[in-house]
Amino acid sequence: MGYRYLDRKGRKESKMSKVVTLSAAVSAPVVFKEMIDKLAAKDPQFAALIQEMDTREIIAECVKSAVDALCANHADITRAPAVLDYYQKAFAGKFHKIIKSRAFSRGIGISVDEKTGTINFSADDYQHQSEVKRLKDLFHQYFIQEALKAVLEILGYNIEASREVVKDANTGAEKVMLSLCAGKER
Repeated sequence: MGYRYLDRKGRKESKMSKVVTLSAAVSAPVVFKEMIDKLAAKDPQFAALIQEMDTREIIAECVKSAVDALCANHADITRAPAVLDYYQKAFAGKFHKIIKSRAFSRGIGISVDEKTGTINFSADDYQHQSEVKRLKDLFHQYFIQEALKAVLEILGYNIEASREVVKDANTGAEKVMLSLCAGKER
């Protein structure tokens, strides 16, 4: 998508918006398949039942829950109304959720591919690649946690979860520690 501007001398100048789909960091169907494979070793009948389910709706719900948890646990991360490019033009894309941070106010659109269930991120990350990577990594951690909770709830467990955000002493990267207390419903 291109935008036309006039330069200082009145000449037409074309500047391209760089909102692109970044590499899909979360292959949600693979995440669920790995969990189902582990479950199949313990309960093959239940694993077969889950394999027959369409996980795309579960994935979309996990995306929403992951964004809610991410925003609740990180004061610098909030939801955004739109994904903006470098020139502050809104990108017209269909997203399940959009997040931004104080360090990256343009926003990252998070969408789920309706055919494959793969989670895609869209943003113009020019000059902010490290912050975009941080946001994607944090989202990925929260998504995995929400997927685990969803599978346990499908299995009939009552889940009580608490999270703690810690910084890695060596790298400074934020890690989200999840503590689960799961009890089987009767």
